[in-house]
Amino acid sequence: MIDIPLARKEKLIVQDLSDEILIYDELGHRISHLNRHDAFIWRLCDGRTPTAALLRLLEKEFGAGCSEEFLSVALQRLDKLSLLQRPAPKRARAHVA
Repeated sequence: MIDIPLARKEKLIVQDLSDEILIYDELGHRISHLNRHDAFIWRLCDGRTPTAALLRLLEKEFGAGCSEEFLSVALQRLDKLSLLQRPAPKRARAHVA
């Protein structure tokens, strides 16, 4: 299981919209709109920050209502959009229907 997610940066055109992000994927020819939570998480996926630290940063930014499951689902969503170079942790897949 990989616990240190890494955001994909190649072949993406990224437009910051304050606390949200609009991304055009040149490989998949699709546009993704990341809400403020997903954008915050994606920006922190630097390949050095473990998911436990991501969770602490998420809680600090948005409050204690951000659970491990919330982070896992967000990472799975980013993975599904092909915005992570590394797959989301396996525990994330268990929470997504």
